[in-house]
Amino acid sequence: MNLQSVNAGMMPCDAFRTVTDHFSCSSFDSIPPLSVERAKDIVIDILGCMLSGHADPSSEVIRNLAASWGGTPESSMPGSPRKVPARSAAFANAVAARAFDFGVGGSSALSQKKPPVHISETLVPAALAVGEKTGASGKEVLVALVTGEDFAGRLAASLSFTAPLDCRGTVNTLGATVTAGKLLGLTSEQFGHALFIAAHQVGGVRQGTQFNLGQGFSAMTGITAAELARQGIQGVDDPVAEGKTLLSVFSSGFDGHTFLEGLGTVFHTSVSFKRYPCCRATHSSIECTLELLHEGLTADNVESVTIHVSPWTCAHLVGRPFALRANPHADAIFSLQYAVANALLRGDCLLEHYTLPFITSPDVMELTKRIRITSEGWPLHDGDPKLSSFLDVETRDGKHLQAASRFPRGHELIGPPLTEEEKKEKFMRNLAFSAHVASEKGEALYRALKHLDELDNLSCITDLLAL
Repeated sequence: MNLQSVNAGMMPCDAFRTVTDHFSCSSFDSIPPLSVERAKDIVIDILGCMLSGHADPSSEVIRNLAASWGGTPESSMPGSPRKVPARSAAFANAVAARAFDFGVGGSSALSQKKPPVHISETLVPAALAVGEKTGASGKEVLVALVTGEDFAGRLAASLSFTAPLDCRGTVNTLGATVTAGKLLGLTSEQFGHALFIAAHQVGGVRQGTQFNLGQGFSAMTGITAAELARQGIQGVDDPVAEGKTLLSVFSSGFDGHTFLEGLGTVFHTSVSFKRYPCCRATHSSIECTLELLHEGLTADNVESVTIHVSPWTCAHLVGRPFALRANPHADAIFSLQYAVANALLRGDCLLEHYTLPFITSPDVMELTKRIRITSEGWPLHDGDPKLSSFLDVETRDGKHLQAASRFPRGHELIGPPLTEEEKKEKFMRNLAFSAHVASEKGEALYRALKHLDELDNLSCITDLLAL
């Protein structure tokens, strides 16, 4: 279907039907090759994060709980010998995928002025779970994932959320509905019903302490909504009127032109691949720290560190003083002070550094007290984006060292991106940390995922992940 003629002048009911027609008709051949290749990298990235995340203690609790719910054995949970219903597997796997905040984020649909999104950590587990259930081919999984990612990215770019709503409970839920619906073969009319069945369950209030739960709730709700619609359960009689009501509740505005522009020819995907297992708002400061270490700085010679960041970063969770609260894992992942102190002491930023023995180490706690965060005098340079960082270090032998990072590495559109070698290294590190997949199996798994579009089904992937 060619949707280039779609425009903001269409009647709302026509526009809604055009969008649901697009969901039912999108195909592998309609997706640009670049979006397909990026989608394969997204699956690799998130599956790796899912595996390492299952090693987190809270993920184990949730995986065991999902297994205890029982039901038809449809889909796998790495780390468990049991299969569970697809919605349960997607719930547990999506929570694990976000456990270290390490997954690819952002969207090519978004400007840098928009709040960050974490779409893939919900949609990839949903696509894999439903794809395993239905015996879908690799191409079908990729089409479902990209169609859902494109929809979720367009929603995030078009909506002006009313605080404290969060994209993980809103656009992710609807995106997961589309992804699951594609794999379940929904018609255009069924997609319309599924979206409003999902909308009945949309939440989105920010979850701080166990920050990754929202990823799982969205995956589970999206799959459930698509399954209900497939069985003939209705959504609403008047989707346009109901949609306006929902918009007034969840958003202060909706930009229809932004949402519809290029629909059916441009397929947006996640684009920001992370180098470090922590909030991206800390990455520029980590890069500055590693640069100074490369130049000869040592942790024992640090008298004080001042981190200059944007007002947005300073007001973000990462800007608060580092302390051990109810969830030390989250405290560290969302802390600039911890990120810099950890990099100074350990010379890198690895998954194991965000586990309890490293987080609670006395030397880290002591060093964070000598690290100050400020947004005074921002911007330091003309055009500094909100993720820029400038480190100012005073040493005990009287030196004054500085380093700056304008934008953290890894974004596909705002360079420099991670290389293919770095993406593979990240995947293999995730597998090694999980202690679940042997290195030779890891190589085979990576090769299979890089050729996902050539697979008749997902059995070779699930076999490589089986205990």
